[in-house]
Amino acid sequence: MFKVGVRYCGGCNPRYERDGLVEYIKEKLKQVDFQIAKEGVIYDALLVVSGCTSMCVSFEQFQSKKGIVKVNSEDDKDEAVNSLLMLMEG
Repeated sequence: MFKVGVRYCGGCNPRYERDGLVEYIKEKLKQVDFQIAKEGVIYDALLVVSGCTSMCVSFEQFQSKKGIVKVNSEDDKDEAVNSLLMLMEG
């Protein structure tokens, strides 16, 4: 199963419901194992969820085999689904 580590920002100034966005993505990609990202675990992909456009969330400490998908607004949800699908296929 394709494993995605989810890295949330600290939530100091979120402009949208970050959990809602991740739940939307999970519903679209039921075949994916989403986990809160942990150091020392190698994921197939990493989903970095920033609550605003500053994208100050750190994620360099996490590892992924195929790539990183970044979102910073509700408008990014469908693009994130498509990007994860492309990483799964590639």
